[in-house]
Amino acid sequence: MSYSKGFTLIEMTVTVGVLIILTSIGMAAYNNFLKRQAVDQAAKELISNLKKAQNYAVIGKKSYGSGSCTVQLYGWEANLSTKTYYGRCCTNPPDCTSVSNFPSSGQPSLIAPDFTLSSPSSTIILFKPLSGEPDLTTTLEISISKDGVQKTILLTPAGAIRQKD
Repeated sequence: MSYSKGFTLIEMTVTVGVLIILTSIGMAAYNNFLKRQAVDQAAKELISNLKKAQNYAVIGKKSYGSGSCTVQLYGWEANLSTKTYYGRCCTNPPDCTSVSNFPSSGQPSLIAPDFTLSSPSSTIILFKPLSGEPDLTTTLEISISKDGVQKTILLTPAGAIRQKD
């Protein structure tokens, strides 16, 4: 009697098919992981830049790049619509009924442009000079999303900025 050594065509086809299915499942999971990591990194960048604007208000920073404030600092704003932050200068102290932005162009970004920022209420957050407190009466939830993945950042009236659990 003669025995053949090796695998049959059916065994090889089944094995290759199972490997292809497992690889495609692994690739999909890895792609989802990369999307979550990108949004998580963007959330950390947003928190960092919001804290930077807040710190600029606390220290009374009156210049940035080519822009400066020669009179009273009104605060630092973060604009969720334009994804930028900038200083606000009071042009007629002490009542500050008129304010201007600095720098007027080349404002630093809060986050990369391919991410979406949304908030149920305020799209502009003003950090007050010296205290750094935002002009909020309730906690603001800022959602950051891309490719169906979303993270939420919380900004409290006391000025705490953190990622929602």
